[in-house]
Amino acid sequence: MTETDLHTALAGALTGVSMSRARQLRWVVGELFEAGLDRDWATAEVREEYLRLALGRAGAYRRLFDRLDLGGTAAVRTAAVLMLLFTDLHYRGCAARTGHRPWPGPGGRLGVVAGSLPALLSPRWARLVVDRVERDFLRAAGGLRPLRPGPPAAPAAA
Repeated sequence: MTETDLHTALAGALTGVSMSRARQLRWVVGELFEAGLDRDWATAEVREEYLRLALGRAGAYRRLFDRLDLGGTAAVRTAAVLMLLFTDLHYRGCAARTGHRPWPGPGGRLGVVAGSLPALLSPRWARLVVDRVERDFLRAAGGLRPLRPGPPAAPAAA
């Protein structure tokens, strides 16, 4: 498996296991809190790191689209765009929760579904969506703050 294949697989895993990711987040934050770190700080750091990792893999979506020839049939192309727009919606929400300004995109589930329908008729339109989402992810990744220097101590137990 090449590094590119690994990045593609990782991007798929990051978008497809949100419940698992949530469990990991709770576990990591719990461990950091138990170690005496402030829970809010730990939560923000873990969320920021997940967002940084996911957005840094933006090119994997386009490579997956290309390798699987997702532009070939209307149904597959539309499903791919739908998946990518739901991923975009998720990461825009993550950006907002980590204190970043979300980039423009469909405002909710209905907007995502409606936004994917033109892919039924236009492979070119689908390609433009994939390219736009990749640019948005990379731009957002570049705007993330560097890791903060150190955690504040957790409040003392009463």
